[in-house]
Amino acid sequence: MENKFRPIVAKDNDFVEILNIPKEKEVPKFKKKTDLRKYLINKLNIAGDLKSEKANTVLHFGIDGTKRGIKYSNRKNQNQFFADLENIIGRALCGGFIKADYKHKIKNSNILGQDVYFASFNFNGNLYAVEIKADVFKNQKSNKYSYAGHRIKEINLDAIKNSELHTENKSVNLTPSNLSITYFKQIFKNNFVEYKEENFVKKYINTILIYIKKFLVKMKNNL
Repeated sequence: MENKFRPIVAKDNDFVEILNIPKEKEVPKFKKKTDLRKYLINKLNIAGDLKSEKANTVLHFGIDGTKRGIKYSNRKNQNQFFADLENIIGRALCGGFIKADYKHKIKNSNILGQDVYFASFNFNGNLYAVEIKADVFKNQKSNKYSYAGHRIKEINLDAIKNSELHTENKSVNLTPSNLSITYFKQIFKNNFVEYKEENFVKKYINTILIYIKKFLVKMKNNL
């Protein structure tokens, strides 16, 4: 049975719209990294819940996700991801689901995996591909998912101009462009799997049966 809370997953030949970030929206430059961190934490806390329109899900920006999100905020132009966050998330497409790795399972055993969203933005003539992750919890009963960090890669325009970059004219400075989901999957190399809900009733019953079996064996040995 289809889970109504799951995101709408984009097809490989769907396009991610590139958001042009105007100069007036750019994240200010700070002399101290600590000041930049304070600025971004405040900005993400204000963001709260942002909806991905095409995926029909909401990404929640909480404290834990915020700390992960600003990890690489001091790299060149990468903090501009936060400049127009509402529109970046709003235009993001869901590429699929990945299983939780060992690190996430240790941190929170209730995390089943993560949904991966793709977005793109153009800032100051440079084009960036964005991978956004959101935690998926076991027995998810809402279309609201917790933001769990992101990665950004600068796109080499010369390498894709005649292949994966689709645009009305060849300049990202003049018109919005589109990149295929296939391109994003290639550069971020995610191990996508089919999303499957755990059967908690079956799992609970099996656990009880195991304990009963162990108990009966112990009782038999004591006779």
